[in-house]
Amino acid sequence: MALIAAADTWQADHLVDLPSPEFAVESHLAGAPNARVLFHYQAEEEKRRNYEAWEMAQIVLGSLFFLFLLFGTDESKVAILAGLALLLLVLSQRFFLFPNIASLGRELDFLPAAVPSPSRGKLAALLGFYGGVEIAKWSIQLFMAGRVIAGRRRPESEGFRNYVNPINKANYRHVNR
Repeated sequence: MALIAAADTWQADHLVDLPSPEFAVESHLAGAPNARVLFHYQAEEEKRRNYEAWEMAQIVLGSLFFLFLLFGTDESKVAILAGLALLLLVLSQRFFLFPNIASLGRELDFLPAAVPSPSRGKLAALLGFYGGVEIAKWSIQLFMAGRVIAGRRRPESEGFRNYVNPINKANYRHVNR
């Protein structure tokens, strides 16, 4: 999502810096600085929509994954709690952090960078906290991936393999082949 957001901003600058001939005429009438501000506003709104859609997708997938862990597997409590923690982190992002970030962002969209505003500091703090929650989600996911990979080396998996393929045992020779 960060790459898509950066590409949106780059595209807004690119449209103003290297306009098509038709757009050059129109932007000349409106003024290049005004066109840049409008394109940046459009890019910011698109970023907000993309983040909102991605968070909703994470909520749906996280809910399904948590319910699968809870009812569809015999995973340990650690795995179930990790799935719940991921879901709670996404819910906090969507319903607590993102609305505040979006409202502060909209407040600052048309404010020139030279004009000081206390909202800039609040927005920076919220974005830092949002990034921290993202790091926490990645950490939980990497921890759980490590548990899955390490769990494959357990000797108890040998017992399962012997249970699945008992026909190759010496004492099962009486089975018709």
